[in-house]
Amino acid sequence: MRRAMIHRTARGGFTILEVLMAIFLGGLLLTAAASYLFGLFNLKTILEERPAYEDHVNGVVRFLDFAFANAIAEENEAAVSIQQPPGASLGDAEALAFRINGELPLFVDSGQYLAELDCYLVFDEEAGLYLLWQSDQMANEDADDLRRTPLSPYVTAITYAYYDEEFQTWEEEQEFQDAAEGGLALPDMIRIYFTHPKDNTQLVFDLLLPPEEADVPLV
Repeated sequence: MRRAMIHRTARGGFTILEVLMAIFLGGLLLTAAASYLFGLFNLKTILEERPAYEDHVNGVVRFLDFAFANAIAEENEAAVSIQQPPGASLGDAEALAFRINGELPLFVDSGQYLAELDCYLVFDEEAGLYLLWQSDQMANEDADDLRRTPLSPYVTAITYAYYDEEFQTWEEEQEFQDAAEGGLALPDMIRIYFTHPKDNTQLVFDLLLPPEEADVPLV
């Protein structure tokens, strides 16, 4: 009887080598399954994020288009200009400047909406696109008092386009051009590059700056 029991165990059991091989193959299957599920999760995340990303981009573009169209022109001054923000926020860098009504959710101080604001559109390679702004009251109390409102961390570049009426062509620059009469020339258009954070798909938008000339075409 004892011999029979030993005989059945030897025929029906697994050797150490077989056990190790089973563990090894099981580990490979688990690794492959985990990689597959992880890939599906990443794809699902990208697909879920894209509509929100595109909504974000469209929202930023609509806001800037609204801001430029509704910029308040002071007497004998353009609605949008090139100025150095007050204080030492940007060193000697110049930025697109405009004045706008502050009664927007973007601009709140001490829980209250503000009146008119001076805004400066700034691009930084690390921070993306943001606004520096201050109200008249803030400027009167401290000329260097500027608030910072992020617009989009997905902006990876911004260029300035100038229209050459003589040759009917556009010149796209990384920096503001020098004006013939001195100082810096206001571009006719800015081009904003948004880059998706996961698949690097790029969205590019052109915004004309006021005054929008009728004979200046979009590129």
